[in-house]
Amino acid sequence: MNKSRWMMIALMMLSTVAVADYVPFIGSNNNTNAPDGALGGTAGWPGGILPSGSSTGLVAATGNTWCGSYWQNLAIRQTGGAITSAMTLRGGSLGSGITTIYELEDPRTNYSEYVNANLTKIEMWSEKGEGILINLINGHIAVSGDTVFKSDPVTVSIKDGLFTSATARFYKGRLNMLAGGDGDIIIDRLSTTELKTEFNFESGNSGSITIGQTSDTNNFGLAHWNYMVSTDVLLVDGVAVSDLSLFELSNSNKTISLIQTSPGQIGYLAWAADFGLTDTNGSAALTFDVDSDGLDNLAEYALGGNPTVDDADAVNPVLSGPVNSAGTNCMTYIYRRRLDAASRGLEYGLVLNAGGLTSPSSWTSAGTEYETGAGAMDASFELVTNACPMDADLLFINLEISQTF
Repeated sequence: MNKSRWMMIALMMLSTVAVADYVPFIGSNNNTNAPDGALGGTAGWPGGILPSGSSTGLVAATGNTWCGSYWQNLAIRQTGGAITSAMTLRGGSLGSGITTIYELEDPRTNYSEYVNANLTKIEMWSEKGEGILINLINGHIAVSGDTVFKSDPVTVSIKDGLFTSATARFYKGRLNMLAGGDGDIIIDRLSTTELKTEFNFESGNSGSITIGQTSDTNNFGLAHWNYMVSTDVLLVDGVAVSDLSLFELSNSNKTISLIQTSPGQIGYLAWAADFGLTDTNGSAALTFDVDSDGLDNLAEYALGGNPTVDDADAVNPVLSGPVNSAGTNCMTYIYRRRLDAASRGLEYGLVLNAGGLTSPSSWTSAGTEYETGAGAMDASFELVTNACPMDADLLFINLEISQTF
């Protein structure tokens, strides 16, 4: 465990991506909770009308011999049942700013025992430069043939689910393992002739990517993962990984799986790399204070500071008071806390000393005992308010931050 105890204060008694609208796929049995059938069939849509040639875009079209039927400017959400079809996602029309989406979220958790989308092929290409997203929140997508990433911006995101494909060709785009998820991507055979797709693990993801063979029939192994590191397509939180030891490489049945072993550590290292700090025994060490502003790297990371700039005044906790709380004189102490602190292995807590700085044994842990509320500051941090009783004329407060990998 790494700790940062700092900000010692002596206190005396003082006076919001544009997307298309979601279209429900009801299936040939006309049941939104159990859709079944082909996406290109009229029976699968409300009123028997294919959403084609409208503001919602196209599910099937003619006149494009290269890709056959496709959809664009369309967001489909599936919550159960089965789709049997091929998917060709074209992206938004020119200048629309619309991301074309297929999203699957089945409430069942035993996703390995059923298939929501039993597909012969998935092909994604953004002819007009607009976004394409397959969002697997939970459920099972099984592709008996090829999964093709043809262009940017194309993303397949997975949280708690299963995505399997017999073959895959990754020219562009990204496979994104979402924070807090433990879903699995399994590819039996991968073409490595143009392996440009990014494999990104968000902090706190415990899922795996498993690949069986490469296009030359060799088993996908350590050399291939090292190649992905060397070409900057293996990422954590969008930052290129330089050290495969942060992952567990698990061999089973001639396949190799990539799994984060220390999501909290990886999240910290990705953050440090954003500021050019990569030497874990030097500038990127948790206890190192790069800018000499009194905050070590762990404190900067936990509070949202910049380790290369003296910004202590901007991120330090704020102290005010005294105030009367339920008949007790209290000091108000407010600090920043990451919203996803738990998945990053971060813990925040107060320690108090009413006996003076010369009595270190008097320090006692208060943790979150005096926390009175927390409110979001932005998309990543919340402000935590504490009301600390002033039981003595002199009170010392520390904020203690620790990280467990």
